[in-house]
Amino acid sequence: IQAKDIYAASLNKKRKETNRIGMLDKLRICFTLRENPLATSGPKEVFMRVIRPDSLVISSSPDNLFEYKGNRIIYSASREVDYMNQDIEMCIFLDNTGDFIIGNYSVELYLDDSIIGRTNFMLSKR
Repeated sequence: IQAKDIYAASLNKKRKETNRIGMLDKLRICFTLRENPLATSGPKEVFMRVIRPDSLVISSSPDNLFEYKGNRIIYSASREVDYMNQDIEMCIFLDNTGDFIIGNYSVELYLDDSIIGRTNFMLSKR
């Protein structure tokens, strides 16, 4: 299963898009899980890693860990979805807990021990 049309939006308190770090309230990552007739249907958990410009992964808890290629790695947020082998649109949100810094971020999406998609976004001072 792959993710397509991945879009990262940083939102202010009124849910309007902003790239200003001082206005950031939430991060919203939306994407489409692609149709895959070979994949097993049922509940799936998508893990999202938001990686800062200094390579730190933003996470609300040190217990946010998942298995990837035999290693336990930290994630920023996750969401469960009932996958029925057809395209499904979904979003994952991440609250601003003060861990964001100015610069370019990477977002990685994982599902079933695979990386399924990546995107980037930028936060600036103004």
